[in-house]
Amino acid sequence: MKVPICSFCLKSGMYCSTCREKLEKGEVSTLDIEVAKHLLELESRFPNLKDAEFRGAIETNSLIIIVVGPGDISNFIGPKGKIVKVLSDALKKRVRVIEGSSSTKKTIEDILSPVGVLGVNTIWLPDGTLEKKVRVKRSDSKRLPTSVSSLEDLVYKLTNEKIRIVFE
Repeated sequence: MKVPICSFCLKSGMYCSTCREKLEKGEVSTLDIEVAKHLLELESRFPNLKDAEFRGAIETNSLIIIVVGPGDISNFIGPKGKIVKVLSDALKKRVRVIEGSSSTKKTIEDILSPVGVLGVNTIWLPDGTLEKKVRVKRSDSKRLPTSVSSLEDLVYKLTNEKIRIVFE
């Protein structure tokens, strides 16, 4: 499996200069390392993880988002959701898997899933900054994976773009 730091560093807990530098610069978080360790342990039980790519993880109070490579979502969910269930139990939080994408709209749709996004509009604010307005059906508000503020924070951490979720 491809992980953000060397497999040797991950298994031993002793970091080489390159991996230590990634940690110090904030390119890799302690959560990334914790999730990667669990995934490496699961790799022997679930061979489909061997060719998969783990890019990173982000958390809020009640949810952990695991970002994976293109086409790897099913590899990380596992048969009948077993891998996600094991990770959720080990990390003591709900786990969601999304595909890393350069598209802000795709990232938003993946995070909000199963809730459908009606549209994403760009708003130019008076101070010259941009913000995205994400329109969602009011009837879907109870189906959101976590609170609106947590979701807005997650999207910001993943895309560096401010969003505002609006119910219509």
